[in-house]
Amino acid sequence: MDDLIVILAVIIPTIVLSVWWVFRSSPKDRNQHFSDQPVILFKNGTLEYASDTALATFPIVIGGHSWTDLYDILRPQYPDFPEQVASNGRGRNVIKGRDNKSTFEIDWRKDGATLTFYSLQNLVTEACDMEELELLRQIDKSLAHPAWKTDDAGTLVWHTKPTAW
Repeated sequence: MDDLIVILAVIIPTIVLSVWWVFRSSPKDRNQHFSDQPVILFKNGTLEYASDTALATFPIVIGGHSWTDLYDILRPQYPDFPEQVASNGRGRNVIKGRDNKSTFEIDWRKDGATLTFYSLQNLVTEACDMEELELLRQIDKSLAHPAWKTDDAGTLVWHTKPTAW
């Protein structure tokens, strides 16, 4: 009889936990309202992470940009963007856009910062587009091997010149 109680004490919580696990909402569902927000993480002076939306919005490359690069990209839209990473590594700043329709929050960390953008509407400026175009031209000139970019459907949207291959 004692064995039956022990077995049931193990089986019932296991079944309940299994049912909860199967029917729980996925993390993507829980964070659905944040999924379209551009997020950028700087660590030790280098762009370490950027959400898909941030990569599509800004002419940035993970591992290829510094805080100074981001300053140059964001300064036209956000005049109060800090020129340097905060030395104290603590606190938060909310930066308002020139248009008063877009803002972002800088969450300072001891080794960098996380930038989360809100209410983006007209963030991509002509200067950003020109910088991205120049970056693509430099890539096209300097790569000795083929490179390309596709959209979500797999359609080719950019590639290096075939003559460079």
